[in-house]
Amino acid sequence: RESNNDTNQNNRTIENSDTIQDTIVELRCNIDDMTAEELSFAVEQIWQDDVLDVYTMPISMKKGRQGTLLNVMCKESAKKDVAVTIFKHTSTIGIREYNCSRMILNRKIEKVSTQYGGIDVKRHMAMELKNPSWSLKI
Repeated sequence: RESNNDTNQNNRTIENSDTIQDTIVELRCNIDDMTAEELSFAVEQIWQDDVLDVYTMPISMKKGRQGTLLNVMCKESAKKDVAVTIFKHTSTIGIREYNCSRMILNRKIEKVSTQYGGIDVKRHMAMELKNPSWSLKI
């Protein structure tokens, strides 16, 4: 396949017609002194920022204490605002930062009509299935 090294409006490098190379930031912290309800509220508040993904995972901390790993993925431009929200709504006193490269499929949003009204569907531009063994019934 021929490489098409262009840059689009978001300063993303297009490696070929199917994938986009992008850089994001992961912000992580370990929490062991918040209830599930408090963490749930914090996650809701973090989603209000310009984030790509937020998730928690159960972890085992020193002395066998149970804790939670909070992981937030965002763009570099949103990093400071997201960190402020994490500090404001969690009990953490430190956040680890990781810069990550990622490849994502080129995609477009299409409107699909259903009996309940129109919905947006993400379609990736690569790997179009000629004869799918499944079908989406709406």
